[in-house]
Amino acid sequence: MPAKKNRDQFHLIVDKLSMGILIVSKKGIIYANMKFHKISAVSGNLLGRTISDALYTALPGEVEALEKKVNAYLSKKSTRTKTVVFQWNDRKDRARYFDVTLQTMDFQGQMAVQLAFNDTTLLRGSEGKLREQYETLQHYLDIAGAAIVVLDIFGKVTFTNRKATEMLGYSSAEFMGLDWFETIMPPRIRPDMWSVFQSIVAGEVETIEYYNNPVLTKRGMERIVAWRDTALFDKDGNIIGVLSSGVDITESQRAASELKAAVETSMLYLDLMGHDIRNQLQAITMSADLLKDIAQNPESERLLDYVISAADVCDALIDKVHATEHLLSVPLGDVSLKETLEQTLDLFRRKHDKVKVAVDYSGLDPVVRADPNLENLLRELLENAAKHNPKEEKQVWICIEQRDNGFVIAVSDNGPGLSKKMRLSLFDLEKRLGGVGAQQVKHIVDKYRGHIIVVDRVEGEPKEGVEVRVWLPSSKH
Repeated sequence: MPAKKNRDQFHLIVDKLSMGILIVSKKGIIYANMKFHKISAVSGNLLGRTISDALYTALPGEVEALEKKVNAYLSKKSTRTKTVVFQWNDRKDRARYFDVTLQTMDFQGQMAVQLAFNDTTLLRGSEGKLREQYETLQHYLDIAGAAIVVLDIFGKVTFTNRKATEMLGYSSAEFMGLDWFETIMPPRIRPDMWSVFQSIVAGEVETIEYYNNPVLTKRGMERIVAWRDTALFDKDGNIIGVLSSGVDITESQRAASELKAAVETSMLYLDLMGHDIRNQLQAITMSADLLKDIAQNPESERLLDYVISAADVCDALIDKVHATEHLLSVPLGDVSLKETLEQTLDLFRRKHDKVKVAVDYSGLDPVVRADPNLENLLRELLENAAKHNPKEEKQVWICIEQRDNGFVIAVSDNGPGLSKKMRLSLFDLEKRLGGVGAQQVKHIVDKYRGHIIVVDRVEGEPKEGVEVRVWLPSSKH
């Protein structure tokens, strides 16, 4: 304790502190600064009073514990500086929180205990808000459809959500601190996965887009997961870990493998059947040609021509079915609709030289998201417009318009038209009224994420021909 001449200076300094100071000796309270008076809600003179007497109102449930700690210091049973936490009720009976630091000191020549009261109410409020925000974030991450795992730069798990624990069979407590690569990665891919992780931690790559790799569950079973990894940074831009989000695709991959096997089997049977049927069709056609040479009347020749024509149609049907063999596996790209249509029209005009065709591109040179099957789609629309039209003067109109981030291809004819029921069912995959060609068209349009409708060429006049409208998205969407 400073000499008497410095006491005023001592009081001046201590009274300006932002924390409350209380000094207690065996005689009771011997000093309290202004800040303590302000925060304590204790009225009257404090000097000479015991802690339990002076602070009972402010600390009704904790004053005895505080006094016991002070007495332990005064009796020299405790000498180490200690900080304890107390809740304090202010003058408006609002709860406030204080970190109270106790330490022994010599005050005015006597052994005493100094209690420094540091108000942490606002800090605790912030901690409460942060805790609430953390719990809210944890809730959202727990209900997320993806497994989320955070690794530190050494590959140890520092955070995980419920989806990850359910997928791998570990509890949250078991996951924390787990060596991800030694425990979760199968040995055969562990070196490669560690190398990828190290490249992220080293800053060589910031994000690795989706990739598939197996993981081991707690029971030692493998699951296939589609992962996406991204680096995590602190406020100074240093990499502090890696966040991985993943979706379990085990079942979908198994289903895809089974589907692929089924498709390959069906294609094998299709090839075998197509080969055998073509052999029989060839025999039918040759026999019919021989019979024509010895036919005795025109009616017999007409029937034989019909047989040969039917055999040609069957052969063409086999070609159509084979054309869809790789429909789903061919990737989409940017395709010129105008160029494809012109190539298709060139072949169509050679085959149907008596059909009048009018084309209106509306000044457009459209590009759509499609594949080589676009030519099959256009050819089928044109063939249907011609072959189902019994009129001697057949006409086909083709119009392309830009609409709704895509293009509409309208193919219309001057045929007999269709009933409303037939128009609605023509491209229905379940009813299959349009035959192989219509089914093929619908599958292609669906793959391109387009849509198709059939309407009267002339509104309200169903016998004036039909118009098939196909909308396809442009390459930019």
